[in-house]
Amino acid sequence: MAGRYPHAAQKRDERAHGVIQDAIDRGYLDTGQKYVVTGLRDHATANELRISMSRGLRYFNLPPSAWVVDSDGNQCHKDCADPSAPHGAAFELHSKNAAARYIVQATGGDPGKLKYNPYSTGRHGHFSDDGTWIPGT
Repeated sequence: MAGRYPHAAQKRDERAHGVIQDAIDRGYLDTGQKYVVTGLRDHATANELRISMSRGLRYFNLPPSAWVVDSDGNQCHKDCADPSAPHGAAFELHSKNAAARYIVQATGGDPGKLKYNPYSTGRHGHFSDDGTWIPGT
């Protein structure tokens, strides 16, 4: 397939950049404090903001750590009890080095304790560069 990657033509999602910049200016980076935006009309709107925040955090070269919260400030998932109630979105700002230090501290440096081990030999097969299938171990 020739041509550009389909998503390359999409405009960058900058809707949450002002919120993220405000959190950076207020000193939230690497503090572990949650920055919460409240007063959104429903779960769907809060989820749209969460997605925009995740994209914005990637643009700022920060790990995406954003989630939807209900009116009480508790994390809210897809199976929300009242999706039409007011919601909010929250995120934390961590530098990639601080996030890596946390992972090493939490696992003791053992990649086997990670939910996903990028260093595993792989149980699944994959395709090589020339398109041949290489079965997993």
